[in-house]
Amino acid sequence: FYDYTLKQMIDHMEAFITVIKTLIQIATKPKNALAKQCKKLLEIDGVELEFTDDAIKEIAHQAFERKIGARGLRSIVETIMLDVMFETPSSDKKQIRMTKAYAESKIQSANLEKFRVA
Repeated sequence: FYDYTLKQMIDHMEAFITVIKTLIQIATKPKNALAKQCKKLLEIDGVELEFTDDAIKEIAHQAFERKIGARGLRSIVETIMLDVMFETPSSDKKQIRMTKAYAESKIQSANLEKFRVA
């Protein structure tokens, strides 16, 4: 089997966690973060958008899993938000909560294999 020591396994897990945390910060913290951009776009139509922490983690995890990093976050967020952005302005909804379950369902139904690095 694999010839990893426990320390090497822990080091790999720490690296994974660090990358995921960094992707989460990129998606949420900067002034022009993706989550903030989506919220602002829907605010124009009088709709309040909220991303749950689990939804943001799922987006970061998908970017990591597909090895597309921070640049790929936008593609994943756009895939998840596509229906919401088109349907919400013409609906009566005033508040939308983006959950992990919704994000997972949109990611699974979309063909995101093209976003995978070879």
